[in-house]
Amino acid sequence: MSSDQPIPTYYPYNPSHVLPIVFAVLIGGSLAPHIWQNFRYHYWRVTFFMFWGGLVYMTGWILRCLSSYHPGNKNLYLAQTVFVLAGPPIYSAAEYNILGRLMRYVPMHAAINPTRIVIFFVYVGAAVEGLTVAGAARMGAAGENQALLKSGAVLVAIGTTMQAAVELVFVAMIAQLHYRCVKSNMNIRNVRNVAESFRLYM
Repeated sequence: MSSDQPIPTYYPYNPSHVLPIVFAVLIGGSLAPHIWQNFRYHYWRVTFFMFWGGLVYMTGWILRCLSSYHPGNKNLYLAQTVFVLAGPPIYSAAEYNILGRLMRYVPMHAAINPTRIVIFFVYVGAAVEGLTVAGAARMGAAGENQALLKSGAVLVAIGTTMQAAVELVFVAMIAQLHYRCVKSNMNIRNVRNVAESFRLYM
């Protein structure tokens, strides 16, 4: 029966063998200093999500490299899809946490309570992560099932759209906080450094 025949590839294109290695090395190169900083300065409570996101994202690209050599392996394809799509929302949790910490230093200029800022973004981020992972899992497990593939793609698209909307709100809050600090002459060096780090991450 045709359904018993192994699927030669789950990719709709010819996957690159080199690019996943390049991405894994770049992400690993950025992950190493974060690990060192966390141990050196005990920043785990503040930047744990940077470590976690980097680990998940790097794992995804390592799995993508392995999967590119075995494109018919369903488990590898499913795992790399989930890990690659799960990494960026976890990175976002790190910036939410840092924004909350910054607002605790200048609470008089925060749009809303700094604690509620973190809770709001973390819950919305968890919803985005759940949609993205669920969509990636459905896409990875779809095989030739077009209905499953399409539903997974819709979930990923919804998650990506939500992530973009959350990032716009996030950037607007940073811009407002920075404007208020400058206007009140409270744009001290530490606040400027954090604002610059956000600009670099964007």
